[in-house]
Parts: sequence; structure tokens; C-alpha cells
Amino acid sequence: MTFGKRHRAYIRDLPRLRASGQEKRVHGCGEVYVEGRETLAAFIGALRRGDIAVVVWLHVLAPPRKTTNARPREDLWDAIAKIEAKGATILEVETGRHSATKADRDGMIRDAIEALTSAGRARASRANGRKSAGRPPHEIDPKEREHAASVWHDVRYSSDRAAIAAGPKGWTRYRYEKQFGKSGRGR
Repeated sequence: MTFGKRHRAYIRDLPRLRASGQEKRVHGCGEVYVEGRETLAAFIGALRRGDIAVVVWLHVLAPPRKTTNARPREDLWDAIAKIEAKGATILEVETGRHSATKADRDGMIRDAIEALTSAGRARASRANGRKSAGRPPHEIDPKEREHAASVWHDVRYSSDRAAIAAGPKGWTRYRYEKQFGKSGRGR
């Protein structure tokens, strides 16, 4: 892909592709903005009507999620709106899609949102694979189990509900029946 001086590239370091690898893919652009040296705001501020904002993937425009209340999708929508308000368009290098056509724009946004929502979980899951033992089983205190068994089998309680209320806190009918079987009394 050849670029001209109307092409301005924005690069942010990604786990799958470092900044140096992205710079090679956007070589030839009029200006290259690298996160850390320049900001996204400076990149958007430098765009003019007719410019082409070049990114390797569209989700590069959303900052990485560093806190639980961060909203990268909102940041992505905000960046797209600001770029388009300047009269510029967006070119995604990896796919060759351009935001000038509606189908390409929609596809770019759909893929970017998917990348932001998965946030690398699939990669970690594949890396762990069958090595993960899963969630450890819940250990029941022997005294608590003994107390639950005595209450569950006590005939002084006329219903399961009364026995559950008298038993250890947090025990449910399902848990009693799983541990000790049916009580034999009415519910």
C-alpha cells in the first residue's frame, strides 16, 4: 500500500503488534504519531479536510482499559466522530477498508468493538488450555456438616423449610439434598 503526504498515521503499542512493527506498515505516510510521544488529541487536531487517518486496526484509536470503569467503546466512538467532524476519513491498513464507504466503515467498527470487548481473553484461555484445574471444590467444615446432618434428619422439624431455617447459615434445600438425600418429610 502506498501513502502520500495527505496520509497521517496514528500508532499505539499493542500486545499483538508493537509500535515498531506498525511503523513499518505505515511507512510513507506524511506524518506518523506514536502514542507516548504524541497524544490522540494531537493526532486528531492535526487532521484537515481531505486527510486520511491511517491506523493498523481501528481499535488502536481507543485507549487501553486500565480501570474497571473505563469505557473504551465510548472513547472509540468519540475518536471516530472527531475525525469525521474534521472532514477526514479513516483507513485500516490490515484490512484495506476505508471509512468513505458505508460497508467498510461498518465492518471496521464491528471488528474494533469485538477486539475491545474480548480484550485478549481468548488468547489467555488458549494459552492456559487444559493446564487449568478449574475452580477448587468447596470445602465443608466437618462440624458444620455434622450440624447440618443432625438438623436435616431431626424429626422434630415438621417441614424442610423449618429444618433449613434451624441449620447452618447459607445451606439451601438443594445443598441438603445433594449432601444427605431427601429428608422424607413434606416440603
